[in-house]
Amino acid sequence: MRQWILHSYLAKLYADFRLLFLLVIILIAGTVFQALKSREEFPLLLYGMYSLPEKPKSDYVAYSIVLEGKEVVYASLWDAQRELIQSPLSHWVPLLESQSLSATDAEKYKAWLFRYASDMRMTEEYRMEVYRLSCIYNTAGLPTVTDRKLLFTYLADGTR
Repeated sequence: MRQWILHSYLAKLYADFRLLFLLVIILIAGTVFQALKSREEFPLLLYGMYSLPEKPKSDYVAYSIVLEGKEVVYASLWDAQRELIQSPLSHWVPLLESQSLSATDAEKYKAWLFRYASDMRMTEEYRMEVYRLSCIYNTAGLPTVTDRKLLFTYLADGTR
């Protein structure tokens, strides 16, 4: 057991660069201390820095995209794909509804969303529907859709 300790990174660092070894030990001790105190400060990057507590809500809004008559299942997408769809939807839909976008910008966004969603699904369909879902949590704690409203339908010209 002692053999692996002698060949560890810290043992080699201690043997060759004692000052750097001391800095690494201080960094490790500082990280552990900060974690125990529930404090996180740069450069001690801990998980909590990337998540903020959210207050529970009784209802929330989600968006649904339908291609080829089938709803895109976000859970089947990679995280990056899901984020590239959901984040812009949350940002652009209120702008589309308030009509604060020019018709050209609105059309460009719809075309981008269609191209991205259809390329991701490798579909040859030329119709996309986007719905706003009003959801609540049922008594079992599972989300339930209470209202489904069509926001817009996009018809591509087929030349993608």
